Amino acid sequence: MEKSLKAVVVRTKERKLELRIGYVFYHRDFLNSGETCLGGTRWNIDEENKEVIFYGFSDDFGQMPSDGWESLVKDFKADWLNSWHLERILKNVLKVEDTDINNYKFKYGDKTA
Repeated sequence: MEKSLKAVVVRTKERKLELRIGYVFYHRDFLNSGETCLGGTRWNIDEENKEVIFYGFSDDFGQMPSDGWESLVKDFKADWLNSWHLERILKNVLKVEDTDINNYKFKYGDKTA
């Protein structure tokens, strides 16, 4: 099994919904004790069109929910400065030049945020 680009929507112990994206073996690798996964997907970057594209589903947790997508993305981008590990993924794994996620639209199915 190799690592791949995955994402999940998690309900934290505090009952907050969070979008988490990264480079992991399994979708469950995003979860901390006491958290619930509401669904997962894969993702990739379209650097030319400045889009982060989410597609597919998690074998363990099913498809990521699209309800509240815009709010999840807004909160994710607000926390971007704390996501140093994701910047390393963009630079080292995807070889993306523009690593500021705020310059990208997030696209999931027919929803864009």
